Amino acid sequence: MYRYPVSSSTLKLRKRLSILLVLALVLAIACAGLAIAYVRAARANANTSSILLAKAQNEVSNAKTRAYQLTQASSSTVAATIALVRQHIYALRQLNDLTSGIYGGGSSFIDMSLLETCETLLNDCDLKLQSGASLSVTFVDLRDAVDALYNSISIAVS
Repeated sequence: MYRYPVSSSTLKLRKRLSILLVLALVLAIACAGLAIAYVRAARANANTSSILLAKAQNEVSNAKTRAYQLTQASSSTVAATIALVRQHIYALRQLNDLTSGIYGGGSSFIDMSLLETCETLLNDCDLKLQSGASLSVTFVDLRDAVDALYNSISIAVS
């Protein structure tokens, strides 16, 4: 059988092409792996966001229920109910801090001014409770602030 003579430059070219083909294959596999990892991370990110929003919505709903109970509470249960509202507002602040930590400082789904307003009103309730002053106006203000908080989180969920 007759063989055509092959020059050394043709052999080098074939070797280079086979190396380039292997590198292209490795690069394609790496890109596919990165795409799969990105999709999984995006899915985990969406799940985390939905869980945090659901928890925030639950906390603000509980705070709203307790704030409405304040206007109807007897004097013996007012301090305990104020403490429960404070507990839910604190949980919302922690969720907001957690969200900022996960997604970066600029991202939060709860307006800090609304949380601070609720905390200020809760402090006013404590002070008036200790001094024996009338709480009815402060309860209405607190209820309105918690309603505003509830509406802002409801908008974030939608």
